[in-house]
Amino acid sequence: SATAEESAAASEELSGQAEMLKHMVEAFKLKTTSASSKTARSTSASPVKPVITPAPEPSIILDDLDMDKY
Repeated sequence: SATAEESAAASEELSGQAEMLKHMVEAFKLKTTSASSKTARSTSASPVKPVITPAPEPSIILDDLDMDKY
């Protein structure tokens, strides 16, 4: 039937999309390291302080373009 064919096509499409997503997420996985190398790296590196930039102050734009409504 048409419904079964549509379901099969949708299932195949979702399966393909899931496989693509799986490959995309693999790029972000962290490599596992041994505990000794992890400890050595953390003790030798100095902590990095985040740079905080102040947010720009909001400004009010005044123009006379909308004043004709009032």
